[in-house]
Order: sequence, then structure tokens, then C-alpha cells
Amino acid sequence: MVWQSYDKLNNIILDEPMAEHLSQYLENKESQLSAQIIEIILLLEGFPAVKQSYSPSFFRLSEAVEEFGRKINNAAHSHKTLKKDRWKIAGRKVNRALWSYIEVLEGCVTELYQHIDQMGFEQWNVDVIRAITSIKDELTHRMDDLIWAIRRLEQQLKAYRKICEEAVSRWIGINKLFFAFSRILDRQLEPIARKCSKFLNFRYRKFIERYTGYLQLYETGKQSISKLHHFKVLSSMDISQQDKVKELSYLLNLWETNSKARVLQRIEPVRALRSCLTFEGATVLFKDYFFYIKEALFDKSRLIKTQDVIGDHDSKLILMDHLTSYRNELDALKELIGSYNKFHQQTDPGAKPWYERIFTDKPRKELPKQFYELKKLNNEIKNLETIAQNFQTSLEGVPGTESGLSIQVQNEVNRHLHEMGQPLASRDLMRRSAKSLLQSLDGLNELSSLNTHVVDFICRALCKAMCVDWKYHVLQEIPLFHKVYEIHEGISDISMERAHVNRLHKFQRIINHLEVWIRNEETLKHAQGIDLDINDIKAYLQDFLAYVQRLQPSLDDVESEFERPLGKASQALLQYLYLFGCFFSRLNPDDAEHRMIRKQLLFIDQYFEAIDRRIQELNNPNLS
Repeated sequence: MVWQSYDKLNNIILDEPMAEHLSQYLENKESQLSAQIIEIILLLEGFPAVKQSYSPSFFRLSEAVEEFGRKINNAAHSHKTLKKDRWKIAGRKVNRALWSYIEVLEGCVTELYQHIDQMGFEQWNVDVIRAITSIKDELTHRMDDLIWAIRRLEQQLKAYRKICEEAVSRWIGINKLFFAFSRILDRQLEPIARKCSKFLNFRYRKFIERYTGYLQLYETGKQSISKLHHFKVLSSMDISQQDKVKELSYLLNLWETNSKARVLQRIEPVRALRSCLTFEGATVLFKDYFFYIKEALFDKSRLIKTQDVIGDHDSKLILMDHLTSYRNELDALKELIGSYNKFHQQTDPGAKPWYERIFTDKPRKELPKQFYELKKLNNEIKNLETIAQNFQTSLEGVPGTESGLSIQVQNEVNRHLHEMGQPLASRDLMRRSAKSLLQSLDGLNELSSLNTHVVDFICRALCKAMCVDWKYHVLQEIPLFHKVYEIHEGISDISMERAHVNRLHKFQRIINHLEVWIRNEETLKHAQGIDLDINDIKAYLQDFLAYVQRLQPSLDDVESEFERPLGKASQALLQYLYLFGCFFSRLNPDDAEHRMIRKQLLFIDQYFEAIDRRIQELNNPNLS
């Protein structure tokens, strides 16, 4: 049998057209069986074939059986000479035709439930249930007709046998005694048909029980994701990403509920979750969602710096409502990541604890790197939650337009930078001065400040601090530094600058190469590759230095602080400094190989110092 309704994955679709197609198929098979039954008796009695006198599609099984009986009655009243073994030939042909029809029905029943088992519960709906019920009723009806036809044909064939035996046999009494305990049709026909019918209805009842339990889980799962429909950042994402987040949240909730209720088989929600998204795909989706929330949050910070939002009561309420929504989304994303991580820890064999693996023969697998990426992302979410909470708390009052950027604060920051830049400054002195500097910068409250000059001031201060920290890189060891940098980078987003993005990606690739070679102790083996990478770094830094040297000081204040070419150059320099600073801080000064690499890359500090000096000259043209 071949069913013709397929989806894009070449799986059969159980729907109403599918049920109608199956009904036509079974009707055709029943008509063929009916025609075969009629032809058997017609050909044996010398009548014309059924195709000459009837249309095969016209017959139903019940009509054919009754017609078969009438032909036998006609043969009994005719005066033709009947052969003794003619009833045996008729019985064999009827047997063969009935077995062929039973095989078709059995195949349909087996195939139906195979497709139901292969179809995930996430594809269940009212149309599918209606189609399955329709197919079950169709098969049940035909099974009942077949059982009736088997019994009726047995009686008619016995009557035909009696006619044939009476016409030619002399031992009528003995034959009657023998025939009373014998059957013409196969004894297994009716039991097989009944067994198939019971199996059909039993599996259908089990399926309906599963579906009823699934409906309860479905309602619980839908209620759990109802809050997602009101999230502002999620609504701004692509439709496909929105659907994946909602589907993943729904399936995770259903998996957790089913682990307690056990309505569905344990493997079904696991299979649905794994087919929804791969571990890698889910990790990318979570990162994208987090990126959108982060961008939306820092976009509000840029908004209050360029527009008078805080002064208007209604605008401020809308802003506070958005910030509350962002915090709720961060909390929901953290919960979603936690549930997804829990799912893999309980279903991935490599993630099981040692006391569960010790009793198995399977070797221990390394955890997928996505486990560590999700853990890192979870920490980033917590940090952003803290930033968002502080931002909202700061905006509950009205911050001043200067937001703490007084002459006293500027002098204090410059004093700390001067102490860090002393030629013979020790590591401890550098660290103390760096902590004091970061506390002063953090006190400016860059995120909720209404003054755009705060952004530029912090950028220049961080660039200067990282330039003078080229020897010890103590800034990378202070958590407050990363917090201040993260807030500043989020506010002054320059990710749309193509030349900057190309340089950043190139630097990141080179650093990845160097870290792999250093970790594997293969720097001598890849000496030529390191030289090529050094040449590439020089070329990109020289290009950036040339770009900065061609810039001119901006004397007008009409242009936005975020759109000034000089401001964008400062932000780009800050990101390069941060990237290479993190790399240099991971080099061990006590290791000879690490010291060699650091010595080869000293030219980077010289380029950064030259670029920073040029930017300071452009920012203060009167002092040059």
C-alpha cells in the first residue's frame, strides 16, 4: 500500500484528505475482493465473467456474498452435472482472496500506529485526532464486515459442497458425518480478523488516553509561556526566533511537568526537545536574545543623553516600564537557560554524576563546550541584571545634568592617572591607583547620566589607564574595571563601523592562534606563522594610526557626541586596548616562552600610545 500525503520531510500527514484517500483505497480493495468472489462461482458454473456483466467498483462485500449465495442456490436447482471437487476449487480461491484482503487490513492497522508512534506529540491537534478516529472507524467497520463475510461464506461453501457431493457420491451419510466437523475456509481467518480488530481498538484507546493527558500538560505549558507574549524585546526579534524561544520554553515546561505526572513516555518530551533545537542552536539563540536585551537597555541610556525624556512625566513612566520589562526578560531568560541546562544534565549521558556512571560500562564523555558557554552566559545575565537594577534605581530620582562630572572629579581622575604613569611605579602602587581611579569613574554613574561628556571623559580615562598599564596589566585583575568597561562599551556602541569590526575580528583571530600555540607549547614550530601574524597586526595598527592622524578637531557642538569621528576613534582604541590587555594579562611573566612572545609584541604598546597621544591633541587643540 502507498499513501500519497507527505510533508516536507517525507513523513505521512494524518489529516482529513489522508483519511479520505485511505477510504478510497480500501473501497477499491473491497471491490476487488467482491469481484473475485463473484467471478469464482460464475467461472465454475460457466457464466460470463463479472467484468462483462458488472462494474467491479459497484460491489460491496455484503452484496458479493449475497450474490455468491444466490448463484449457489441457482446451481442447486439446475439440472447440470456438478463435479465432485468443484467446491474445493471454490474454497481455495475464496481462501486466497480473503487472506489477501486481511493482509491489506492488517497492513493498514500496523502502518497507522507506526506513524502515530513516529509522530511527536507536538504535532497532535484536533485535525489529527479527527483523522485518526475516522481511519479507526473505517478499519473497524471493514473488519466487522469481513468477519460476517467469513462466516457467511463458510455456510454457503458448505451448502455448495453438499450439492456437489450429493450429485456424484454414494456415501452421503458418511460424508455428512465427516463434513460436520470440517471447515472449508481456513480456520485462522476469523481469529486473525478478530485479533486485528481488538488490536486496532486497544491501541486507539491507549492513544486517546495519552492525548487526554497531553491536553492537560498542554494547558499547563501554555499558561507558563503566556508572559512571553508581553515581552518587548522578544517581540522585536525575528518571528522565527520568537517562535523558537516560545517553543523551547513550552517544551521544557512540558518535560518538567511530565517527569512528575508521567502522562507521556519519558522519551517523547526528550525527543521533541532535541528535534526542536540542537545544543549549539539553543546556545546561539540564548546569546542572541541576551544581545537584544543588552542593546535595548543601553539604547535607553543613549536616549536619555540625547533627548529630554526624564523631564517629561509620561515619557519617564514609559521608560521605567521598559526597564521593568527588560529586567523581567533577563529573569525569564536566566530561568530558561537553567531549565535547558538541567534538561541536558539529566538526559546527556556525559553529564551524569560519577556515582551514576560508575555502574555503567560506557566511558565517560567530555561535557559539550556549550555547558561552559551557558554557564558564562548565565553570569553575564546576572551582571546585566545588576546593571539594569541600578539604572532603574538611579532614574527613580532626576539626576543632575552634570551627573558628578565636576572639576574636582576630573582633577581626581587625572591625579590617579598621573600616579599610574610614574616610570618606577611598583605593582602594588599601580594596583592601588587603579582601584581609586575605577571607583571615581564608577561614581560618575555613566549609565544613568544625562551628560554625554561623561561618556567621552570615561573613554579617554580608560584609554589612558590601559596605555600606562602596559607592564603589569593590573586593570584586568580588578572586577570593577570589567564592569565599568562593559557599561561604557554598551553605551558607546560602534559595531556598525565596518573598518573597526574588520580590525577587531582580525585581532581576535590572531590572538586565538597565539593562545593555541602557546597552550600547546608550539611557538617554535609556528615561528613563521607568528611572524606573519605580527606583520598583520602592524599593518592594521598602522592603518588605524594613519586614519587618526588625518582627523581634524571638531569645533562645533551641533554634532552628536556618539557620531563624532574622533569619539568613534577613541571607542575603537579602547576596544583594541581591552582585547590585547586581556591577552597580555594571561601571559605568565615567569615563563620564558611567554616573555618572548610579550617582547615580540611590545610594538603594540607603542602604537597605542601614539594613537592615544594624537587623540588627546585633537581633543585639546589649545594645549598642543
